[in-house]
Amino acid sequence: MNAPLKRAEHLRLRDGDLCWLCNYPIAFDAEPNSPKSPTVEHLEPKALGGADALPNLVLCHQHCNAHLRDHPKAKKLRTRAKWHAAYAMQQARVKAPKAPIQRPAPGSMALPHFDPWRRIAIGTALLAAFACGLSAGLLIGG
Repeated sequence: MNAPLKRAEHLRLRDGDLCWLCNYPIAFDAEPNSPKSPTVEHLEPKALGGADALPNLVLCHQHCNAHLRDHPKAKKLRTRAKWHAAYAMQQARVKAPKAPIQRPAPGSMALPHFDPWRRIAIGTALLAAFACGLSAGLLIGG
């Protein structure tokens, strides 16, 4: 016969493997009481009349649980919203890896890949050099 699930296992099945506060993965194999180890957090603290019922419980990192302390549920929800917004901003800043530069085959006359503004700058420089050479030739050749 299977043993009944522990409270933390119920919460993990319900909420997944992410910390309720910071939205980063919880290290379920971490040493107990280490910063990334799992803990059960009471949304409405027991000190303020919160219950031990599953709807009032979430999984957090040890560090995040310590950060939430015995604050009222409303303050915890505001803190979570700020942290999730910061997490979303951080994820938005992660840039996709650059595509490798396509090199022309040896012996071909294709120009190497450049950004459009570089192509314009190179074209302008070549045109200026040609114009200078043409005007110099006209001056010398008379």
